[in-house]
Amino acid sequence: MTWVGKNSPAEKMGLKFGDQIMSWMGQTGFNQKTIISAMNKSKPKDKIWAIVKRNEQEIHLNSIAPLYIK
Repeated sequence: MTWVGKNSPAEKMGLKFGDQIMSWMGQTGFNQKTIISAMNKSKPKDKIWAIVKRNEQEIHLNSIAPLYIK
């Protein structure tokens, strides 16, 4: 992640600046544009999950997609 907005859905899920997204909802092979597109497909109250690499550790994040007004 090159940027995580304060109080954004990404921050609320636990994503942090510098995280490398290894898997989003079971899908792999993302670049910044495609991961943002995948994130935006989540609907409010969907169960969402990701696997990220942070400081050489694999971290599993789980959350419920929030209502997010763009």
